[in-house]
Amino acid sequence: MTTFPLRLIDRSRITTDWSCARKRFWNYEFIGKGITRSTISLPLALGIAVHDSIATIASMHKDGSVDIDAIADNARTQVLTQLLEANEGEEGAIDFANEQAALVEGQIRGFYKYVWPRLTIQYPNIIAIEQEMEYKINDSITFMSKPDLLLQDEVGGVHYIEYKTTSSKSQDWINSWNTAVQVHSTIKAVKSTLGLDVQDVTIVGLYKGYKCLVPATPVLTTDLKWVPVGSLKIGDKLVGFEENPGNNRSGGKSLREWREAEVLNIGREWLPCYELEMEDGTKITCSSGHKWLTARTEATGMGSATWKTTEELVPSKSRIIKLFEPWEGTGEIEPYEAGYMAGAFDGEGSLASMQFDREGVPYYSLGLQFTQRPNGMLQYMKNLLEKYGIKFGENGRERNDCKDLHIYGKIKVLSFLGKLQPKRLLGKLNFNKLGMIKDLPKKPVKVISKKFLGDREVVTLGTSTETLIANGFASHNSYGKQNSPYCYAYKRTGNPPFTKDEIQYDYKAGFKKYPTWELPGGTKAWVDGMPDEVLADLFPQTPPLYFNSDLVDAFFRQVREREIEIRDGMSIIGSDDPSKHLATMDAYFPQKFSECSPPYGFGCDFKDICHEGIERPLEQGYEPRTPHHAKELEMFNHEL
Repeated sequence: MTTFPLRLIDRSRITTDWSCARKRFWNYEFIGKGITRSTISLPLALGIAVHDSIATIASMHKDGSVDIDAIADNARTQVLTQLLEANEGEEGAIDFANEQAALVEGQIRGFYKYVWPRLTIQYPNIIAIEQEMEYKINDSITFMSKPDLLLQDEVGGVHYIEYKTTSSKSQDWINSWNTAVQVHSTIKAVKSTLGLDVQDVTIVGLYKGYKCLVPATPVLTTDLKWVPVGSLKIGDKLVGFEENPGNNRSGGKSLREWREAEVLNIGREWLPCYELEMEDGTKITCSSGHKWLTARTEATGMGSATWKTTEELVPSKSRIIKLFEPWEGTGEIEPYEAGYMAGAFDGEGSLASMQFDREGVPYYSLGLQFTQRPNGMLQYMKNLLEKYGIKFGENGRERNDCKDLHIYGKIKVLSFLGKLQPKRLLGKLNFNKLGMIKDLPKKPVKVISKKFLGDREVVTLGTSTETLIANGFASHNSYGKQNSPYCYAYKRTGNPPFTKDEIQYDYKAGFKKYPTWELPGGTKAWVDGMPDEVLADLFPQTPPLYFNSDLVDAFFRQVREREIEIRDGMSIIGSDDPSKHLATMDAYFPQKFSECSPPYGFGCDFKDICHEGIERPLEQGYEPRTPHHAKELEMFNHEL
């Protein structure tokens, strides 16, 4: 009987192979051990800090005493130091580092305050903490796993606990674990290693609250162009608006005002996402925690509109404010006629932002005007406006032998300018002086369906206003200034000695976001004082999941066949340059191009190698992968 070298596999390389076989090659097979980026990603760094801290809590508990302050403070300091060093000199670096450090500290303290006591009361005995487990698929393939925590109840039942940082708290996220082979397969490894039957698995989510859009989502820039959010860079200017309305001079609630939004931060995450389908046919893919400006009724209500996360949207009930119908190029206007109109308006047109006073409240109106003597050009312009259904007014008398055609309404004017792109007039726009958002083009758009997609790559975008316009809809900032109550409280400043400061967990009119690390006692005191109902919302948890033998058997059958296939492919390539074996690479390690995201400059860690001609990865930003399973590390050290 032929024997083959032992292959060690784990769930990470299996799921990597599912996402893209070429990525599996670079990450795990190249040079015999695989390669990784030399710099660690922010999500991974934060996840490691939280997981290591929870493992320390379990270890100290087993030894009889937990110093939660030392654990949380150490994690906070570690994250703060790393981010300040990595982003030194960048605008907003200090606030961002403090925010992420507060998130990590809050998750650790919140876990110890709310989750840990409930676990240890229900399951008082600790069996294993991140212990290596193995299951032999056959004589040449071994599956490795490290369950986060194995506990035992008072009657001897064994329970497997897994922690997962998440940006979703939805029932869809909870249900997605029912067929998650990574947890079911670990049960098999526990049985093989310890001889113990695992009664059930519980996934404990650690909610982190990011809000993001997929890279292709169009957003509106101040030069009135729709560009993919994934193509933006720091310093770009977007059309934004006030995050929350203030009170007007008459004491009522104002409408939100237009604002210029500067891009301050950009990042990438893999987060649980939904596809939203709107009643006007628009489809948007975004993270579960992304916020939208919604209306309670069919009325426009930019003053009374409220922010809701994607998870909070209810199909057939929730309505999102839509500010624009996005255009592509000149839209419905023929290119020649659009060029003619753009030149005519740039040469003979004017743009005016006029201020009126309505009961003590300033109101701004935006007007676009075309001035010309009564001639063929004036008549042709009138014909074009009428042809494309663009409503305009006309003064009834001549002024200096000229007549005016005028278009009013901010959104009408902005949409018109966006399609025509007249350079001189666009240069005169100042979104900080446009005033209130009042003349919406349509009623708020109803959400008709919400489909859970699982994890997708999304762009985390930070703007100076914390707002932007995504695919025409009023959308919230998605990077930094996030919505986790670990990071931000809501504060209304008092007027001592008559009134005191008021601080709460949720937004209300008159309250503003306030960093928890600047509160008395910092994030520690803030989390220590959190009521159970707030903490419960930050730790979504599955019901007990029971071992599915059919699922696991099918999983290991398919894994076995795929690993034999990979072994055969590697026997052809060997230690040779893979570029000399393109046919073999394409056959055994085909690329899944949807995972590359090449138009946006991010995506897969190995896109540079696949698409940008990197020939010597170990000299150009990559390093050999360090195994995190003991048996694999021992094997590599033995080979060295």
